Amino acid sequence: MGNGSQSYNVEDMKPIESQGLDLSEYEGKKAKIEIVEVVDVESRYGDGETEVDGRVYKSNEKLPEGKTIPTKVLKVSTEKLGEIETSEGKKEIRASELFSLKKDTKNKSWGWSTHEKAKVQKLYKRLGIRNPNTNPKTALIGKTVTVIQRPGEDVSWLGILV
Repeated sequence: MGNGSQSYNVEDMKPIESQGLDLSEYEGKKAKIEIVEVVDVESRYGDGETEVDGRVYKSNEKLPEGKTIPTKVLKVSTEKLGEIETSEGKKEIRASELFSLKKDTKNKSWGWSTHEKAKVQKLYKRLGIRNPNTNPKTALIGKTVTVIQRPGEDVSWLGILV
């Protein structure tokens, strides 16, 4: 083989244990919220107006396997907790949490839910924010939260205790 490549016999190869990123050192740490932004994501749940496979799914009704629709969420992120070196260079480590947004069906604008069971309102309550109508950016930036490690399907990630 050319270009400095070496030939390997598969029978002689050994397994190499994969090294995942250990995020446990951040569990329970306190951090200030630094970023509050709206981001586009793909949702596996209906929104009451978007058609999927010829049918409109009710708000929060699960879509068929493998189907998604575009939606907007509120992403809340902490200050930088650390850095890691990747093949693309250094990457910041932050805790973040996504919060559902609601779409006003009349004027098609987006906003946050003021319902007491809404995830964003649970965070407001935990942080002592009494007015559910307070804009999340105004209410959350600079507030101190607890970082938690959340298990995912493939990897774990850092979230915010809600």
